[in-house]
Amino acid sequence: MTNNFIKRIDCYFENPGPENTTHTIKAIVERLREANIKTIIIASDSDKKTVKVCEMVKDLNARVIAIS
Repeated sequence: MTNNFIKRIDCYFENPGPENTTHTIKAIVERLREANIKTIIIASDSDKKTVKVCEMVKDLNARVIAIS
């Protein structure tokens, strides 16, 4: 693989809903690790989702900015 090649996987859900939250956060964590990203911005309609994201990324020392 050359240095100018980036391979990404995009995730799509057949239906919207809260059951997708955990899968989405896992995808975020994977991307943070791959790219050494230290700040993420999320749109969240609930404090519970924001806290869940923060808990799952805490080992990565990433800063989470939540927009509601």
